[in-house]
Amino acid sequence: MLSPGWADRRSGRAGATVVPVRSARRTDYAAQVTLTVGALVACSLALGVWAAVRTARDQPVITRQLIGGAVIEAGILVQMVVAGVLVATGHQVPEAVTFWGYLVVALLVLPAAAVVAVIERTRWSSVALILACATLAVMQLRVHQLWSGA
Repeated sequence: MLSPGWADRRSGRAGATVVPVRSARRTDYAAQVTLTVGALVACSLALGVWAAVRTARDQPVITRQLIGGAVIEAGILVQMVVAGVLVATGHQVPEAVTFWGYLVVALLVLPAAAVVAVIERTRWSSVALILACATLAVMQLRVHQLWSGA
């Protein structure tokens, strides 16, 4: 009897050859995590470029940019749910505390920039948003490294 995860493949000769069956879980997580990280990095960089344009024009953050930040926050929440489901179904994260720490801090970066944007109604609010978006993009790349075990 073969153990779970192994398949019996008959060759042209008498006897059986045992070959491992690849788990779909390993390839599925890569696509899910890469998609969420890629989308969040792209959105945060786009928001950062928008903030840079407003900084160059000496303008503060506007409500539409804050809504864009809220959309990114929703994406981070989706990413946390996907990560939680994948961890619950058996995927191991080598540095779990660091991984979840990055996700929690990423969830706090844009709201902190939003507070600065509401309080500081000068071009410096746009600079704060640029820094938050760049920080978020780097943190997402690090999350991807931790998830893939690099």
